[in-house]
Amino acid sequence: MVKKRSALIKHIFCLLACAGLMLHVNAATATPTASVERGVPVTKGSISGTKAQILFEWSTLGNFTAYQDGNKLSISFDRTVNPDFGPLLSQLYPYVNSAKRNADGKSIVLSLDEPYSIRTFKSGNSNGIELQGIDPAKKRNRGKSTAAKEPAEKPKTPVADKPVAEVAKEAAKPAAPAVPAQAAMQPSASAEALAPAAKPDEMPAKIPASEPVPAEKPAPIPVKVVEPAVPPSEPVPEPVAAKAPE
Repeated sequence: MVKKRSALIKHIFCLLACAGLMLHVNAATATPTASVERGVPVTKGSISGTKAQILFEWSTLGNFTAYQDGNKLSISFDRTVNPDFGPLLSQLYPYVNSAKRNADGKSIVLSLDEPYSIRTFKSGNSNGIELQGIDPAKKRNRGKSTAAKEPAEKPKTPVADKPVAEVAKEAAKPAAPAVPAQAAMQPSASAEALAPAAKPDEMPAKIPASEPVPAEKPAPIPVKVVEPAVPPSEPVPEPVAAKAPE
């Protein structure tokens, strides 16, 4: 009886151990939820001489590890983070070109313009990464180029104010009628009037009115006279004298 109880206790203990192990594995491999508040930790940037600092501010200090591969800087945290990269990029561009949060929610990747030397630091509830050996002229030159690209606003020409009565009079004037295309192609009378007068030697000769020009006589047409045909004459009967009665 005692052996059976011992075996049962061992069996229950094994089941509890297996259940605890499964819970631990699930917790370790579970994907973090996106319920983390936006802007945790507060991410900023600052420049001092030839050094640029990437700063993380926490309500409760969090730890991280940094790994650099060329121009890529990977940062892994000990908790889920959801930083706002806007202030960091505006303050450290062009040294930090872009930033993204990985799908695991616990790591971010920063893209640098050069593979700088880095060192980590911690102060109170803040910690971060320092980029060493930056060129401050890049920041100044970028500001100048941005200002040069903005076109200067052209000054507006002042226009004298007209009296209201004059403006109303101009608005009341009828619009000029449209000229047909055919009429526009014909020369105007003013153009004919402005044409230069012909020289005397180029003008046609005029015939004096006192000397009429005789009309040319037509050539005579020969006329052939045809005599009518006369019919042959018939003998005229002689008159017969009437006889007296006896």
